[in-house]
Amino acid sequence: MARVLGLGDAGVDIIIHIPRLPHHDEKILATRFERHSGGVIANFLCALSRLGTTSAFVGCLGNDEFGAIVRKGLDEFQVDVSSLIVKDGEETYFSLSMLDDTGEKALVIAPTATMFPTPEDLTDDTFRGADLIHTTGLRADTTLKAIALAQRHGVKVSLDLEPSTLRLGGDYVREVLASSHLLFVNGHAIREMFPGESDLTRAGLELLRQGPQMVIITSGGDGSLVVTRTETIHTRAFQVDVKDTTGAGDCFNAAFVHGHLEGWPLERTALFATAAAALSITVVGAQSGLPAVRDVEAFLQKRRAPTA
Repeated sequence: MARVLGLGDAGVDIIIHIPRLPHHDEKILATRFERHSGGVIANFLCALSRLGTTSAFVGCLGNDEFGAIVRKGLDEFQVDVSSLIVKDGEETYFSLSMLDDTGEKALVIAPTATMFPTPEDLTDDTFRGADLIHTTGLRADTTLKAIALAQRHGVKVSLDLEPSTLRLGGDYVREVLASSHLLFVNGHAIREMFPGESDLTRAGLELLRQGPQMVIITSGGDGSLVVTRTETIHTRAFQVDVKDTTGAGDCFNAAFVHGHLEGWPLERTALFATAAAALSITVVGAQSGLPAVRDVEAFLQKRRAPTA
C-alpha cells in the first residue's frame, strides 16, 4: 500500500535545446531535442519513490505512444499504477520546453482530456491506507471529491498551488486552502496572490490563516521559506552547475514530503529538500537526475549548510 497518492498529471516533456529564446516571427535552429517522461505529479511521485517513500499515481493516460513513455517512466521508479486509467481514443498530454544554455526553460503545455482525472475516476478504495494525497488541484470537481474522500479516510492533503489553480476561482481556492495540511506555493503564484508584497513571511502567515498547517514558499534560486504557527525557516539555494530546471520544484516538494512523513525536524527537512532539488537540475530531464537519500546526504556532507 502506497503512503502517498499523487492526483493529477503525467505527460511527456519534449525538450528543445536552443542558444536563446526566439523573438516574434524569428526562426532559430535547435541544437538537439529530447523526449522525457514528465508531468508535475508524475515527477513528484518518481522523486518520492526514489527517496524510499512508496507512492501511487491517481490519474489518466492515453492509449498512445506518449502514454507508453510515461508508463515506462513510472514503472522504472516503481510508482504504483494500480489506480492508473488508460483511456482509449484519447491522447496523453505533452509540454514543449525550450532550454537555453543557462539551464532555464520557457514552457508551453499542450493539455488533453487525460491531463487530470474526472470525479468518476476516484473511488474509496484508492484512498484506504494512504497517509497523504498530493495534487495541483487543476480540476475543481475532481479535487473537491478527492478532498472529501481524503477526509473520510483520514488522509492528509498536500497542495501544490500554481497560478493556473488560482484562476479556477476564489471560492474554490479558499475551500482547498482550508482543507490542506501542507501548502506549496511557487514564486509565480505568491506574486499573483499578493501583488506588490515583498515580505514573504507576511504572505505565508496570511496563507496560514486560511487553513493550511504549514506553508512552503519556493523561489527557485532564492531558496525557500517555510512558515508554521511557531517557526519560520529560510533556506538558501545551493549553487550548482545548472543543466535543466524542469521539475526542480516537484523534486523539492517530494523531498519535503518525505522528510515530513519521516518526522524529521523542520530545518532538516527544508535543507534536505533544497539539496535534492539542486541535484535534480544538474541533469537534463525532470526525472533523469532524481536523487536517492544517499545521494542527498553525500551532497550535504560535501557542502557547508547555506545560511539565511
